[in-house]
Parts: sequence; C-alpha cells; structure tokens
Amino acid sequence: MFENLFYYLRYKEECHTIASQSETRINELKQKIDNLRGRNEQLQSEINDIKRKEAEVCLIINYIY
Repeated sequence: MFENLFYYLRYKEECHTIASQSETRINELKQKIDNLRGRNEQLQSEINDIKRKEAEVCLIINYIY
C-alpha cells in the first residue's frame, strides 16, 4: 500500500515538474514569436519606406530627363 502511494506521489511530482517546464518553454517560445513579429513589422516598414523613396527618385529622374 505504501509502495503504491510512494509511486503515485513520485509520478504526481514528475508530472508537475514536466508541466512546469513545458509551460516555461511555451512562454519562452511565445515571447520569441512576439519578438519576431515585431522585427517583421519593423522590416516591412523599412521596405515600404525604401519603395516610397525609390518612387520619389524615379519621379525626379523622369522629370529631369
């Protein structure tokens, strides 16, 4: 009886440890995804700025010639 209780408590503790580690890892990955999304938005904004400046330069060049 005590042996079964010991195994049950050990199993329960291991499950808690695994669940806690998994939750920590999931939160780390969510943070990483959020960081990547932010970086993606920044890069998309830079691309749009470059395209806009390129269009302005093309207009100026076409106006000159």
